[in-house]
Amino acid sequence: MVSGGSHELSIVFVSIFYSLAVLFILFLLRVLLRSEWAAVAVLLLTLTAWDALRSDSLLLGGILSALGWGILLFLLVRFGLLATAVAVLFNVVFVLFPVTAQLSAWYSGIGLTGLALLLGLTVYAFHTSLGGQPLFGSPWLRIDRIPGKYSK
Repeated sequence: MVSGGSHELSIVFVSIFYSLAVLFILFLLRVLLRSEWAAVAVLLLTLTAWDALRSDSLLLGGILSALGWGILLFLLVRFGLLATAVAVLFNVVFVLFPVTAQLSAWYSGIGLTGLALLLGLTVYAFHTSLGGQPLFGSPWLRIDRIPGKYSK
């Protein structure tokens, strides 16, 4: 980990590294098994078994681990590396920044900071994804351009 004031940057590096590691293992399994879905199934079973065996409750740990890893692998296969890295980043931020509904708690400020960081990142990504287009419809659908009684 990066130390000394650049903790936020290390969170980004961890999420990118984690996503690349899962993608690399999936790639190796895909080459060995010659089937994408077989590779996903083997990786899902392996990661689920690894997490379930380390948990206190084997059944509950296995179910929750399979759900988490299944969502992550679905994101990786269907939407790609960027979506997976952002999902891992959001997960890491939610784990590291304690979010509470009790705003009088001494640690509520850092939790709200994490939420504000994620909200800002989401709004920026949404604005960037519009590519300069208006939010609701296109500019040529204005009411003054409708022929008939609204036209001048």
